[in-house]
Amino acid sequence: MEIVADILRNARGGIQKTQLVYLTNINFTLLKKYQSILVEKGLIESTNGQICSTEAGIEFLRKYEELMKIWVNFEIQKPATEIERKAVLAHAEQK
Repeated sequence: MEIVADILRNARGGIQKTQLVYLTNINFTLLKKYQSILVEKGLIESTNGQICSTEAGIEFLRKYEELMKIWVNFEIQKPATEIERKAVLAHAEQK
């Protein structure tokens, strides 16, 4: 989900694919997969090598960022690894 947010955030004003790959730290193959899904869902538009977030994409990003703020406010930080995710879930089950 973080990759989707990064793509939408960086493509708000329109961006070349090469720049987007660099800024989101993903490769072209992965970008192509995300691009296909996000275009299909109406979250981005892609023309002439340029990717741009749509109004729906910007709204999705806004809601995602709101959810992340709520997540942090509950002091449940996003685990960086699967092991950390399991530790957070195990800790939550103990409460």
